[in-house]
Amino acid sequence: DMRNPVFLGFHHLLMDSLDKIDRVDTISSVSIIVDDDEKYSIECYRLLQQLRVTFPRIRNRIVAMAFGNDKAYPGLQMADMMAYYARVQMTNRPKNEELSPFHSYIQVTKKLTKELLHQPKFWSSELLDRVAATFVDEALEEKTRDPAGAEPRA
Repeated sequence: DMRNPVFLGFHHLLMDSLDKIDRVDTISSVSIIVDDDEKYSIECYRLLQQLRVTFPRIRNRIVAMAFGNDKAYPGLQMADMMAYYARVQMTNRPKNEELSPFHSYIQVTKKLTKELLHQPKFWSSELLDRVAATFVDEALEEKTRDPAGAEPRA
């Protein structure tokens, strides 16, 4: 469902990641690893399969998905912590409306990242609306580039 914020967020995460990887390598295949949480890892796999149908770039470049224990992969634990914090900030908005949830979120990410590089995106309702508005156009553009949905050549 293209209006599902999780679908939109996962799509944006994958496309953003591919954009960054393309700066150094546009040919190699890409594998992703997600937290080994039964409920959410299955959902991520289902979302990846849906994205592969619609977006040839994802279908052609992302060739594997693995599930990992966050105790063995500290990056997964950090992602969990950042997601938890972002959710807390959005659900428990401060009483002082002059300070948005983004304000305190950005203060924490400054401390957890190197000069705010490679930090997760803050998914405000405005950002979700913008992504949703352009999502269909991007899907159509991808289909136009690869109308038959042809598999990549070996």
